[in-house]
Amino acid sequence: MPDRLSINETLPAGSDLTSPNGQHRASMQTDGNFVIYRRDGTPKWATGTDGRAIGDIVMQDDGNLVMYDANGPVWASGTDQHPGAVLVLQDDGNLVIYAPDGTPLWATGTNITMMRVAGFQPGTNGFQFQNAFDHAPDIQINLLGLNVAIGDAANGLCGGMVFAARDFFAAGQRPPTRSDSPSAGVLFDFMVRRLFDSFELPVGPARYAALMNPDLPDHETFMSDIGLAPHGRAFVSIVEEWPKIRAGLDGGMPMPLALILVKDRDLGKMGHNHQVLAYGYDLDVNDLSILVYDPNFPGDNNVRINLNLGNPRQTTEMWETATAQNARQHQVWAFFSQSYGFVMPPVVPNPDPATTTAERSFHITNTTPGDQVVRVYNPGDTAMILPLPASEFTVPSGSSGTWVFHQMLSQARVTANDRFLGLASPGDQITITVDDTVEFRNGGQLGMPVSVYKTDDGLMWATLPGGQFFVETVKPYRYTIPAGVASIKAIINGQVFVASRGQVVIFGN
Repeated sequence: MPDRLSINETLPAGSDLTSPNGQHRASMQTDGNFVIYRRDGTPKWATGTDGRAIGDIVMQDDGNLVMYDANGPVWASGTDQHPGAVLVLQDDGNLVIYAPDGTPLWATGTNITMMRVAGFQPGTNGFQFQNAFDHAPDIQINLLGLNVAIGDAANGLCGGMVFAARDFFAAGQRPPTRSDSPSAGVLFDFMVRRLFDSFELPVGPARYAALMNPDLPDHETFMSDIGLAPHGRAFVSIVEEWPKIRAGLDGGMPMPLALILVKDRDLGKMGHNHQVLAYGYDLDVNDLSILVYDPNFPGDNNVRINLNLGNPRQTTEMWETATAQNARQHQVWAFFSQSYGFVMPPVVPNPDPATTTAERSFHITNTTPGDQVVRVYNPGDTAMILPLPASEFTVPSGSSGTWVFHQMLSQARVTANDRFLGLASPGDQITITVDDTVEFRNGGQLGMPVSVYKTDDGLMWATLPGGQFFVETVKPYRYTIPAGVASIKAIINGQVFVASRGQVVIFGN
């Protein structure tokens, strides 16, 4: 749709001018009124000529914008004596008549406050692939000797994509132009790293949990007014968070935002929330539209969070919309800004289309009776201190797993249950045959606790990692002997049992 009228052009009744960004339209209505509307349908200015038989509005060659009925002129801008002037509906919502030299002659004064971070557009500065990934091995961290799974890439990496996109922008670089979601490699690992940064541990999950809690009202209460209860979601978003977000955007910084999309006490649903990157806003008195890069809508330069700032004490509707159709995508219950620290993005090599994922992977099979925790290290990490990102996963007994090499790696060190298996290369097939476990079977009628020590620990000062457990009468228990330990000593109901890898300890008969 056109955004302007030039010399002697007319806008017939039933037709519109539309701003280039699609946020405003000037409508020559069939009732004779010429009206400026916001994208949500709010009228902002009108000629007040409804009820008149007016067929069109014309931009005359003398520079005057005029509406006629059968009896003559009904309304005019009064800008005659400026031949060659044009009428333009701007992105900011202002309808302006400009002289040929660019001098503004007349305007409706309906311009809104528009702010954009210079140089940022989701279509060029966001990733061109969607936040949709294949299942990758669970990333695990070692917590007091236990491997704790953190997540699966198939659940989404929105926070990592948002932080990484800002990293590339801050570094003066554009993200890789690939349109397919990576499943491994330098870029994938970087986004996973930044995903964990976006969690803002340990305080981040608490912020999500508080705003997700169904007991928290969307509005203010007497108790929140006197400081004896937390503020409602609208107050938090509008009064506490929006000023911080606006200050960052006004300072030229894209701002990572966390969006609360669910109300639930189940913290397992925390991942149903979302993260986006704000890069601008439109403010029309109290009507706010925050422009965001949303990893769920790659390449879409018109994703917005819309709300009204007018009454933060009351429940306030907030919606994220995408595309020019203003279709409501999902309701936002609250939002908050996230702490961000710059990390230099890596050099990401162009993927070789001739190399398949299978050719860039090693395959590992566990033929032992117990689970095997596999870790992959850089080949130069001879001490094997720091596993590579997304490279800790469990291969259950009788199962297999695959690890995809980074584009710039040709070898990696591999361990299973902390036992070094050797150097692996793309295409290798690795089979785990050594049983690192001791099986404990309880033949009695009551469950019994077991304590496991090194065999040379005569005073039994310290149990081995994971060396305190309970064995039921109906379910055998497999204990994995740590790397570097040849045999173990188990104390069960005052009895001493010595065992090595692959052996079975039967007690309680």
